[in-house]
Amino acid sequence: MLKTTIPEALLATLAADDPARHDPRCFALADIDRDGIYRPVLLLLGPDELRVLQYEGTEEEPGRVTREDRHPYTEMRQPRLINQVVGGLFVFDRPDDETVWVCRFSGSRMRDMRRFAALVQQRIDGEEPHEPDLGETAEVTHCPECGRRYPEQGRSFCPHCTKKVSVFWRLLQEFIAYRGRVALLLLAIALSGLFNATLPYLSGKVLYDAVLRQSPEWAGRLESWGLALKAPLLLGWLIVLLFVLRLGQQLTGILHGRMTGYIVPGIIASLRARVFSALQRLSISFFTSKQTGSLMNRVNGDTEDISRFFIDILPYLIFNALTLLATAVIMLRMNLLLGIVSLCLLPPLVVVSFLLIPRIWRGFGRRAQARRRAYSVLTDSFSGARVVRAFGQAERDDRRFARASGRLQNAQLVLMQNFILFDALYAVAEQLPLLIVWVIGAVLILGGDQFSYGELMTFTGYLAMLQGPLRFIAAAFQMWSQAMNAGQRMFEIIDARPTIVEREDAVSIDMKGAIRIDNMSFAYEINRPVLRDISFEVKPGEMLGIVGRSGAGKSTLVNLITRLYDVESGRIQIDGHDVRDLDFASLRGQVAMVSQETYIFMGTVAANIAYGRPDAPWSDIVEAAVAADAHRFICRLPDGYDTVIGTGGRRLSGGERQRLSIARAVLSDPCILVLDEATASVDTETEQAIQASLARLTRGRTTLSIAHRLSTLRGADHIIVLDGGRLTEQGTHDELMAQDGTYARLARIQTDALAMRGSEEETEMTDNLQPEELQKELQGSAALEDAIGSVRGSGRIRLTPANARFTASPGGFVDLEHDGHSYRRVAIHRCFPFSAPELYISVREAEPTGEAGREIGLIETLSDFPADVRALIDAQLELRYFQPVIQRIRRIKEEYGYSYWETETSRGPAKFTVRNGSGQVFSIGERRYLVVDIDGNRYEIADTRNFSSREQKLLDLYI
Repeated sequence: MLKTTIPEALLATLAADDPARHDPRCFALADIDRDGIYRPVLLLLGPDELRVLQYEGTEEEPGRVTREDRHPYTEMRQPRLINQVVGGLFVFDRPDDETVWVCRFSGSRMRDMRRFAALVQQRIDGEEPHEPDLGETAEVTHCPECGRRYPEQGRSFCPHCTKKVSVFWRLLQEFIAYRGRVALLLLAIALSGLFNATLPYLSGKVLYDAVLRQSPEWAGRLESWGLALKAPLLLGWLIVLLFVLRLGQQLTGILHGRMTGYIVPGIIASLRARVFSALQRLSISFFTSKQTGSLMNRVNGDTEDISRFFIDILPYLIFNALTLLATAVIMLRMNLLLGIVSLCLLPPLVVVSFLLIPRIWRGFGRRAQARRRAYSVLTDSFSGARVVRAFGQAERDDRRFARASGRLQNAQLVLMQNFILFDALYAVAEQLPLLIVWVIGAVLILGGDQFSYGELMTFTGYLAMLQGPLRFIAAAFQMWSQAMNAGQRMFEIIDARPTIVEREDAVSIDMKGAIRIDNMSFAYEINRPVLRDISFEVKPGEMLGIVGRSGAGKSTLVNLITRLYDVESGRIQIDGHDVRDLDFASLRGQVAMVSQETYIFMGTVAANIAYGRPDAPWSDIVEAAVAADAHRFICRLPDGYDTVIGTGGRRLSGGERQRLSIARAVLSDPCILVLDEATASVDTETEQAIQASLARLTRGRTTLSIAHRLSTLRGADHIIVLDGGRLTEQGTHDELMAQDGTYARLARIQTDALAMRGSEEETEMTDNLQPEELQKELQGSAALEDAIGSVRGSGRIRLTPANARFTASPGGFVDLEHDGHSYRRVAIHRCFPFSAPELYISVREAEPTGEAGREIGLIETLSDFPADVRALIDAQLELRYFQPVIQRIRRIKEEYGYSYWETETSRGPAKFTVRNGSGQVFSIGERRYLVVDIDGNRYEIADTRNFSSREQKLLDLYI
């Protein structure tokens, strides 16, 4: 129930006001009174009536009841919420159809009031109140410690209750996995501290008082130990001892550095991986509210801040703390007065430092925020470089970045002011005690006290030793604040909980594709509904067309079906199961999407196609590419399916990226296919090819197709029209045209627009075709000739020794006779030149220009052919793929962004130039790399293990 949302103080005043009637079934709490003032308004769901009590004061300290309204359930109809610009109204209808508003509330109460309205409806219907199922996942919205509302929905993170120390201890727990090396590290630190504390004593008191002054006391002590040594010999042994201690100090420092260098990078890598993994688990709504530069700074910048603290500060902090403690004990034992004088400023210094830490903490937080904004401006400018220049907005971006950089500068200045204050305090703590010790020590020596010059020198040596730890501790306070601030931001993400979660009892189904939506509503933001009361049904194997103006909610609808978001009310069912009851593997593994925003990542073409099925065999990848009409352009790429394409597919055109996206969907073999403007960004010829590919893809699958071009939906089994977030029309194409509504109006507008471009005849021809007829009509086009052509079973022609005869041409090329046709000088391409060079060889016609043309067929396995044919084909492949193997690297010299390579290859010595930082050295397999120079020449590194350690170190800079 909603009883838990009511503050105890308010319940107490209610009980005191009317204890006899303090037995309502449930409560709700609004926060704005009828005059628009923030005051508590309590709604009580009683047995017969709804009571509304308006209070003075606040929720925490409520005053008297200033107004009470009662609404019998017999006079209430349709309790509901009316959205306002801010918050909303809780209203109901009377029997005479008059609408009455009961109370008003802010946006933070929207969810509670929606539930309460459902409870009121239950009482009106004569039901016992029970928690309504509104399609919302129960979530904790307030911090259990302080009661404050969490800043962001779905993230159980309270900045107010975050303890800096708790962040520090959580980071320290990362060291548990390295406990053995940590023990060695601590041992090295302890030994180094011991050596460091002993050296001043030996080089001060022992050297001056025992050796140089030849103290009788020391001589007697040595004789008692059986060491009657003369001064020169004693001096020699002292030098040897000092050397050994210095050597031990250096060796322990080396051990300390090696352990730190091993432990910390591993911890930072683990933290970075955890942050990235947490980001991957979070729902889409998290990313829509964050800028790319900000998230990149969380993954990289914050981990670097933590890394610097654990590498440069924490290990040495322990060392300096031990040094400080040991030095203080020795100084107090040597001379209590001078020890107290030397250490008197330390307690107030520590207190002041702790008082300054919150200021530095806030300063680092502001700097990080300013840095994220600057990074976001950079990311936006770089990713939109083409648009910025096309519209001549470079100066505007300069001003944007200047403002962001100025905020970063101001945040840095505030930090520097605090740093200077720190440095000034520690400078006083360093110099003032040193001056006082010299004065008091001189007075003690001149006064004839039992205090020698050697003791004074030893004491000042220890005092000088304090200066290093003090300066280090000052820096440690600053770095600690910076690292903990960064750690807090990292744990915000690691601790964040996705808004879309899989239920513990989620079910897995073998999907058939039936979709049913009942009274579904959704809003990205509270009080901003995008879809309202949507209801429709799609049967298995049917095609649903979704039409509407931009912003009508078409893409939102399909995102809800695939559960990228959860509905706020109503339900979405697939095969009779609520999508929230299905496990993610069952839901998303059987739904594929082809949208106008294609996702192409850095990797091979084959890997991009097989993104949904990473273990798919090469044959299935090729089949999917053929079905999507992508095989033709893939074979023309330098390395076929093994060609590495850049982030976002920048080496591919829009149509090529779209075909890869379709091939990906074909390979995943989904039960439900979502087409979100799949042909919006391609030319007419490419669109025709893609539409034919989609016609094959959608056959037998439940398909949801969003399209602005209505001609693509003529063959849909059912079409719905969205307008203003509501479903306004539905039916077949003919039924909607007969209704003469929004759909018919949009169709007429498009027909008139095409007629103005002289395309009316073409439009009329294609509009009257069903998908199967459209495919037949398009089969003769050049764009589809490769993929459809002479389709045999799988959609491609297989060349075998039985149906293909290869012969050598007089000019050194290869001719082919196949299926009664003769092809002169065919072009032979590898589909998988790196991963499967002997499989899937594409044989193509030769264009007059020398380029490869239409594909004749595929050789699936070259080894099936006789040896003489293999030799002919291998010779042609060697002509196309001249790729010397680098056997030795003599030298790599780097200058001004270029590296100059001197190598020994399988084809002789080679010198070439590589442009750095442009992905010119990339992986083509395990320990295999391809090097591409500035002229496009290619060199293979077959196995990095074949190189010497020197050569491997040279390569490490580029791979």
